[in-house]
Amino acid sequence: MRRLWILVLAVVIASGLAACDCGSTVHQVGPELERYFTGPHSDVPAIEQYQQLPDNDELSLDFGMVDVNTISRLYLLIRNQGEGDLVLANFSRDSATSPDLQIGCLVSGTVIDGCLAGGVPLRVAPGRDLIVEVTYVPLEEETDSGGFTLGFNTTQHASIHVSIAGRGVTREIQVCIADCTGDEASAGCSGAAELCNEQVGKDNLIVQFGDTPMEITASRRIVIRNLGERELRIAALPLESSDGRSLALDLAGFTPPQSLFARTERTVFLKYHPAAGGDHTGMVRVLSDDLNEPEIQILVAGRGVAPRACPEPLELDFGSVRVGDRPVKSFAIRSCGLQTLRIQGLSLASGSSPDFTLFEAPALPVDVPVGDALTVQVQYAPPRAGSDIGGVDIFSNDFTAEAGTGYTGTVILKGRSDETYCDIVPEPLAVNFGVVNVDDTPRVDLVLRNAGNQDCVLNQVAITRNTSQNEFSLPLPPSPNSSIAPAGTLNVSIDYHPVNLGQDTGILSIFCNDKDTNEVKVDLNGFAKPSGNGPVAVCTVTPAQAAAFDTLTWRGDQSYDPDGRTITTYTWSIVSFPAGSSARLLGVGPNRTTQTDLAGNYTAQLVVQNDLGQSSQPCTATATVIPSQDLWIEMYWQHTNDDMDLHLLKPNGIKRTQGDCFFSNCIRPLSPDWGAIGVTTDNPHLDLDDIPGDGPENINIAAPADGLYTVFVHDYPGSEYTGANHVTVNVYISGQLKATFERDISGEDSDWMVCTVDWPSGTVTPL
Repeated sequence: MRRLWILVLAVVIASGLAACDCGSTVHQVGPELERYFTGPHSDVPAIEQYQQLPDNDELSLDFGMVDVNTISRLYLLIRNQGEGDLVLANFSRDSATSPDLQIGCLVSGTVIDGCLAGGVPLRVAPGRDLIVEVTYVPLEEETDSGGFTLGFNTTQHASIHVSIAGRGVTREIQVCIADCTGDEASAGCSGAAELCNEQVGKDNLIVQFGDTPMEITASRRIVIRNLGERELRIAALPLESSDGRSLALDLAGFTPPQSLFARTERTVFLKYHPAAGGDHTGMVRVLSDDLNEPEIQILVAGRGVAPRACPEPLELDFGSVRVGDRPVKSFAIRSCGLQTLRIQGLSLASGSSPDFTLFEAPALPVDVPVGDALTVQVQYAPPRAGSDIGGVDIFSNDFTAEAGTGYTGTVILKGRSDETYCDIVPEPLAVNFGVVNVDDTPRVDLVLRNAGNQDCVLNQVAITRNTSQNEFSLPLPPSPNSSIAPAGTLNVSIDYHPVNLGQDTGILSIFCNDKDTNEVKVDLNGFAKPSGNGPVAVCTVTPAQAAAFDTLTWRGDQSYDPDGRTITTYTWSIVSFPAGSSARLLGVGPNRTTQTDLAGNYTAQLVVQNDLGQSSQPCTATATVIPSQDLWIEMYWQHTNDDMDLHLLKPNGIKRTQGDCFFSNCIRPLSPDWGAIGVTTDNPHLDLDDIPGDGPENINIAAPADGLYTVFVHDYPGSEYTGANHVTVNVYISGQLKATFERDISGEDSDWMVCTVDWPSGTVTPL
């Protein structure tokens, strides 16, 4: 007994310790599940909208009725109200769950089918929700069910089962008419079978009223049914009519937009009262929220039966008639309705000119079968000049005729009478030959038409203004005093033979008895362009390979024109001469000359032009200048008025002495005696010296003596140009360009040591 009390006391003490504060807080830190929420959206609502989880851990989601082949979603949100992560460790789908139901968990905006991606548990932080998405897509009209179980790491509600239910339903519209032609009460439609949209398709229902007398209003019923299990909403029943008058729709108290409950129907009535004879068409459109057939079209056709008068033409215009003439014109009254037309009377309208009369008027009344016509003739006999108007009134049994009188309509009559006159109208009013090749001869036929009522007498047809070369001509001019009857024509041929380029104009004059003038003028125009391919430039240059300072002859006198035309202009131009060259093309006429000054290629171009102004393609010729001396040095510079002097020092030579070839001692006939005494071929020569220009200058030796020669440039003082000047020096050895040196030289009286030339090796070394 003592031990039992000790045990009880220990339990009480332990229980007290577990419940006391003891100086610190002791509470559960794991996840807790207490509340859930279900709805059609995944948005997290306020906590007040959540419900307590039931003790039996059974939840349900009910989709109710959902249209077949549509998508519906419900969401289950379970809140983690603890302080530790909620772990969804297990998910299982009930084995009998319909395949129309899909279950997944929404994680970071993505739905994970079955909630556990690859079997990995799903964690939900404290204060957050586990969101389960259930998607229902019913494929048949039936009830679907299923469920799933969620397993958590909690002490309470560790396993929650969710039941799912839903039902697939349809809104199914049916539109039916009687399968017949005529009025609903007619023998053909009484007891006729129904024809519905599922039999013929949603666009193939046709209400045929057939032939309907004008005084009758025919009626046909249209039955609209909801065969589905959900409410069907009829949005509108618009009616379209070809004439806007003959068709109407009696809704019989049904006023869209309005709903039809499942398995119910409504009837509306289509009315046809022909407003005119002939065919009428229309359409009734049934607009609803049926997913498969949101619009069903019912075509409507009917024909109003009545007599109809159709005059053709509605106006007779006699045009211009000469006083004393008595022309006759006619119009037809066609029976264009569906019943025989009776024409009861024809008379000239009140106020008509007495110059109009009915000619050989038909006996009336007369019946005109459908499709036939009655011809009515009218004569116009103006006794004097002036304009006349009138009309023929028609009286018939046309359904639109005036009650009592039968007045149906009026055919308008017009005419004018003039004194006799000639009116010449040229066609065209101006003759334009367009662009014509020189020496071609196109022809244009001008038509002279008499628009008057009297013969036109052509005293003369001639070209009264022509070009200086008489390029317009009449190959077969009309004979003097030729005549053109009223409404008659006469052709006049005109030739154009241009011999010069450019615009040509002239005037053709018709001298006649025209009512406005005794001279009718027709402008003549043409534009001549060159014929053929134009001239050919042929150019040569001799010699093709020259020595320095040789004269080149450029020849173009072999150029020609394939069409035999005269070449009038020879235009030579420089394509490219050696850089620094001051050579030019000299002379006039087909040939030119050039005095060479530098080594290199000389290319010129020739273009020739014939007497029509046609230019040839360019012809180019090239000559090559190769120095004949073994050592050839040339210099040129960029800016003029800056005197640059070329110098050549002999081996061990001293500047500006006899050992230096420059302008003061080396211009022919002067030449310092270098190398072997008395031998001239090893002496230097300054063949070109330029002071005000931009060069070139040249020093050469035909056969240099052995040794090391030095080339330098002196910027001679006293020049007008003192800025930086770009100087170029070329060194040729045995006719070949060995080296090129360039430098900007500024200031005055400075020496640029360019290079050395070793002989006989020909080695050029820059300094």
